[in-house]
Amino acid sequence: AVLNRWGDGPDTPQGVRNRLRGYGPDAAELAGQLDDDSIRLAAAGVRRLYREWAALPAGETLRLTWPLHDSWLRLMSPA
Repeated sequence: AVLNRWGDGPDTPQGVRNRLRGYGPDAAELAGQLDDDSIRLAAAGVRRLYREWAALPAGETLRLTWPLHDSWLRLMSPA
């Protein structure tokens, strides 16, 4: 929901909340609990993962850890 791949509203915090509300009651409850900064951070993280995946040579494995390391989060651009 944090990155809109199907043209279903804007990629703003409110747009993300609106998309989440369309996924059912549990997602709607989550939408009400997320602040704007958390949504922006999640969107930046997903954009970074897309870049990492796109740069990965064919046949290689994308390996991730959770939670994300602080140094990784500092590299994310909020754009």
